[in-house]
Amino acid sequence: MKCPVCSNNMQEEKFGEVRVDVCKDGCKGIWFDCLELRELDERWEGSGGNLGDALDVPRVSDTNRGRIICPKCVKSMQKHKYKASNITVDECYICGGFFLDAGEFKAIRDMSMTKQERTKEVNKLVIKSKHILNELEEGQRKGGAFEQILEHIKTRFLLGFML
Repeated sequence: MKCPVCSNNMQEEKFGEVRVDVCKDGCKGIWFDCLELRELDERWEGSGGNLGDALDVPRVSDTNRGRIICPKCVKSMQKHKYKASNITVDECYICGGFFLDAGEFKAIRDMSMTKQERTKEVNKLVIKSKHILNELEEGQRKGGAFEQILEHIKTRFLLGFML
């Protein structure tokens, strides 16, 4: 496959169980087929020396570059922010592939939570969910209307008064 930025040949590499295409001899960009980036965008996902090499590449700015053409389906790719971050990526809306410029892959992984952070956040949500269910049950026992109770809980949650 030819790199959509510099037209060099891309090389297939394994980042654990996922195979991606890397522009090793050119711009150092990485091509992810549909759903592959989702399998590698967390810090703990993937493995191997090739992954480490890709994460060591310094980030470059692509702000002066226009749209690029998808190397799979030869359609114009769209630029957008990745998962509400400040990292702009190129995505093909036809085949679902992503092209990341040098260093963007590391930036995406760095913005993710560690397993411990994610576990802590999930536990907080579970506790909040238990409190919400308890409040619903208590409100219903007191004869309150479901919609009113739910609105009360949503208001408290949005204002940050819950645990």
